[in-house]
Parts: sequence; structure tokens; C-alpha cells
Amino acid sequence: MFDTFGRDAVIITTIVATAILVVCPLQLLLCFKVKKVFYKLPFTALLAVAATVFSLLMRFSRDWSAIAYAIVWYFFEVQLLFNGIAWAIWAIVRAVRKKKSKILSENK
Repeated sequence: MFDTFGRDAVIITTIVATAILVVCPLQLLLCFKVKKVFYKLPFTALLAVAATVFSLLMRFSRDWSAIAYAIVWYFFEVQLLFNGIAWAIWAIVRAVRKKKSKILSENK
């Protein structure tokens, strides 16, 4: 009853830990080091395409493999969520830097 880390929770913890430890830092690195947006987008597009493919496979599958597709789809959706969080962090930092540089240029 009080076992929060049962066999199913390990899968979810692994998926979320992978997203936090791999996807978010990788996208943040891309956002801060690469100048052109065109080169920042392929990682996000790849995750979105993979999530869409597994969503369609899950929807149109008529046997038990739909459960496996659902788990993989969930994996890519969590990855895409943390990728979006990395983009949001980058956008906030960029806006703060612009505002700060604008304030500094007005004071001179």
C-alpha cells in the first residue's frame, strides 16, 4: 500500500531521469552555444517526429504491441516536455540579458 517505488514506478523514474539528465542539458547547450535557430531545432524536431510516429503506431495497432508503443510514446513525450522547458529557460535568460543590456545602455 505504501510502496511508492514498485515495479512500474521504476520505469517512470528512469524516463524522467533520462529527460532531466540528458535532454534538458543537451538542448540548453545547443541553445546557448549555437547562434542560429536553424541549428537548434533539429533535436526538437527529431523528438516531435518520433513522438508523432509512436502515437500513430499506438493508435492504429490492433494487438498488444500498442502497449509497448504507448510506453515509447510516453518516453518521447516526456523528452519533448523537458526539451520545451530548456527552450523556455533559454528564452527567459535571453530576455533578461536584453533587458539588462538595454538598461545599461540607457544609463551611459
